[in-house]
This record gives sequence, structure tokens and C-alpha cells, in this order.
Amino acid sequence: MKRTANAALLAFVPLPALAAGGYANLNVGIGYYNQELYDQAIIWLGKAIDAADLLPDQLHVAHLDRGNAFLMTDAPEKAAADYTAALAIRPQDDMSLEARALAYVAMGDHEKADADLAAFQAKKPDDIQANFQRGQLYWFLGNYAQAADSFGKTADKGSAYGWLWQQLANVRQGKAVTVFHPANFDRVGLHIRIASGYGWPDTVIGFLQR
Repeated sequence: MKRTANAALLAFVPLPALAAGGYANLNVGIGYYNQELYDQAIIWLGKAIDAADLLPDQLHVAHLDRGNAFLMTDAPEKAAADYTAALAIRPQDDMSLEARALAYVAMGDHEKADADLAAFQAKKPDDIQANFQRGQLYWFLGNYAQAADSFGKTADKGSAYGWLWQQLANVRQGKAVTVFHPANFDRVGLHIRIASGYGWPDTVIGFLQR
């Protein structure tokens, strides 16, 4: 999951041209981050934070992007700490809240992950991604009733993958398959796509809806 750096206006500055100070280090860190050189991004974003002279918005960017870099390098504990720091600067930052939930999932701290996903979902109750991620968390926890409920919210918005996960959760509960019926679902067109060998996951949907 690549995330674009959150301060695109900060152009990459070549190392020989660096000036002292947090802003210049932030610039370099973002440049490395955008090139997916996450280990280098972590070093330079850390230098920017340690300089203790960034403006609040700049410091927020440094923590958020370093958190993303830590998450990409399998260091979820450090990522969660950076997301927490970013949220301390901007408590309404949905991006950091959602990302911290993913870090908690990676850490195996399901209680904290659920709390963050619940807070994110409360802000955006119809958000497909939030409901899908919470459904997956419940699935891994073995809470198939709540998993089915969360996946069902995505299926109601037309998510085929959400519907398929909902059916897996239903099967685990011994329940019957539900009907996939988003507004743009065309059963005739579906069979044409299946016959032509095109349209995953339409093939599975068609099989389950027979």
C-alpha cells in the first residue's frame, strides 16, 4: 500500500544542497519517501523531527509520512507511535486514525485496532474501505456475526468483494447466502461476462446466486 507524501509542495532537495534545519531535512525525507526508499525516508524524517523547529503542519507531515514508512518496513509499533504523534497535532486527522488501526492490526493489538476503526467508521459510517477493514478485523478475531455486518455495509454499496466476504462470514455462522443486488447489477450482462471468461469476481457471484 503506497501512500503519496502529504506535502507535495516540498520539492526534493539533493543532498549536497542541504541547508541545516528541520525543513530541509523534511524535504529530503519526503523525496526519499516518494521514491519508495523508506529506510532513507525514516532517517531524514527523523532528523526533521529531532530538529524541533518545524511548524505544526510540517511536524504533522513528518510524523504521518514516517509512520507510513515504518509500516511499509514492517515496524508497526514505531508506525503507531508516529500516527499517535500526528493525531496529537491534528486530532481530526482521519488518515492517521485509519493508518494507526492498520498498525495495531499488524501488531496483533486487536482491541486498539477495533477502537480506532470504530472511531473512523463513526465519522464515515458509509465509507466502504472503513467497513471492509473492520469486517476483516472481526473475521480474524473469529467474530463472524459482526464481520458479516461490516462486510454487508460494503455489499449494500455495490462492493462485490465485500459481498463475497459477507458470504464467507455467513457460511461460518451456518447462514444462507444473501442476494447481491446493488443498483447497477445487471444479471443478463453478468452471464454474458461469465460466458466470455471476463469479470472476476462476477464468476463466483454468478455461481453462488444460481
